[in-house]
Order: sequence, then structure tokens, then C-alpha cells
Amino acid sequence: MTYGLSESDRTALTWPVNEHFLRSQMEDHVGRIEYILDRDKYSSLEEMALERAGSLSAMELDFLTKNAAAYGYERVGDAWVYVGGG
Repeated sequence: MTYGLSESDRTALTWPVNEHFLRSQMEDHVGRIEYILDRDKYSSLEEMALERAGSLSAMELDFLTKNAAAYGYERVGDAWVYVGGG
């Protein structure tokens, strides 16, 4: 689907799918959304997002940070845990 596209075009094409997935998971109140961080490369999600600004990973982190609370999620370490509400 993205073969031959530039990195920015790939991101623009695939981000809506990622966003929809994250939003639907939160709407369904899944118990936990965990971000698996490569600890050999990054010490925190924030470090990853800074180093990979504009990447799908950074966009996912930004989306969760800005929207998870509205769906009843709290961040616990590298995960967002459903605590009710939303």
C-alpha cells in the first residue's frame, strides 16, 4: 500500500488508520494500551518521541497523551490503563 512513497507520504497515508485503531480501542475500553519501547535505544517514551519526531510512533504517543484521559485512561509507565469514565 505504501511501496514507493516517501516517508512523509507513508506517514500521511497510514496515520489515519493508526489513529482510528487507537480511538476504537479506547472507545471499547480495552483494559490497557501498552507501548513497547526499545529500552536499548531509548530511556523513555518522551526521548523516543523527541528523537523520532514526526514518526508514527511519536504521533501515537502524542495522540494518547492528549486524548486518553477523555476516554477514562491514565498513564502508568509506558501504558495507558482504563480506570473508568470516558
